[in-house]
Amino acid sequence: VTLEVSRGGKQTTRYFYSGANKSNGIGDQLRLSVTTDSRGRACASAFAASELVPNGGPSWTPLGGACFDGALARQGLSAQWGDVLFVRTRHDSKPVAASALTGASSATGYAIHDLSY
Repeated sequence: VTLEVSRGGKQTTRYFYSGANKSNGIGDQLRLSVTTDSRGRACASAFAASELVPNGGPSWTPLGGACFDGALARQGLSAQWGDVLFVRTRHDSKPVAASALTGASSATGYAIHDLSY
């Protein structure tokens, strides 16, 4: 997992390695949470889970985060290579349909498939 934070034209990058994929073969689960704090700042936090807790949910490990003055112009998830499955993607606590996702599919060769049926 690569965590990139861009602020004021400067980018910081941190790399994290899988926790041994203990989640029964599905790979690591990723979570991005973007909230607004009491000072009106947009705060983004990234998490990963390579294990499941006894009830079957992910065991989230915080990777890092940052707060920014005001709203974020861009936020979201990105896949650069390999098979990626976005599950329960939400924005403002509402489900996001595949039709609402955008991407440079022609440039990357990726296709978006809605499996919510």
